Amino acid sequence: MGGVIMSHSRRGIVARVIGIFVVMALLVYTSKGLNSDGLNLLEFKKSINDEFNILGNWNPRDRTPCGWKGVNCTADYYNPVVESLDLSSMNLSGTLTPNI
Repeated sequence: MGGVIMSHSRRGIVARVIGIFVVMALLVYTSKGLNSDGLNLLEFKKSINDEFNILGNWNPRDRTPCGWKGVNCTADYYNPVVESLDLSSMNLSGTLTPNI
């Protein structure tokens, strides 16, 4: 009977360890979303007309917007920041309204 108790006890420990691992993996996965620069650019994109989908690679699943067309970032590999936008000659249109 002692072997049966040990077997159930080990299964419980293994199940808990696996459960903790799954929760940690989910927390790490969900925390790797788009940074604030990218979120702001996606909000900006809503206000422009991109008839030819030139900004089609602006993907909300990316970690940063630094690979997006027209976006220029700092060279810091670990914490890149948007430095400038070059959206000239892209046939984009729209009206910016101040956010008061």
